[in-house]
Amino acid sequence: MYTRILSIIAIVLSCSCNTGTTQTNALVGTYYVNDFYYYLEAGFELKKEKPKNDFILYTFNFKENGEIVFKDLTKMYDCGNGVFSIDKGFWKAKENGVYELIFEGEYALESRFQTASEYTIVPMKNGNLKMKLQKVLKNEKRSYWEL
Repeated sequence: MYTRILSIIAIVLSCSCNTGTTQTNALVGTYYVNDFYYYLEAGFELKKEKPKNDFILYTFNFKENGEIVFKDLTKMYDCGNGVFSIDKGFWKAKENGVYELIFEGEYALESRFQTASEYTIVPMKNGNLKMKLQKVLKNEKRSYWEL
């Protein structure tokens, strides 16, 4: 009897854990991003393979703990002013397939920003994921001379 109760508890727990894991793990992984400038207007694409001949290229590593690790792969910039970078990034799964992304970063020597926005994932035929913008929750930008 005791083992039967433990078995039932284990099955219930594993099913409930698997349900949550499936939803949140849809975004976990490292992706290439080359067109991020309009992420608060039109969303952006997460690419599984490195694009060829892209001047500006980043990687976003969505970790299971909710952190987003940003890396700039751009080899050279004409000018350092205004170069985009993310210092901190976080993500979380919400209800109905919505994901909230939070970023803090800067445009070098120009301004700092903090944003929060909601997206849905749209799988693409080529295997990439389109992060379709649903709502901008926060969009704060402060020039360095205002800080």
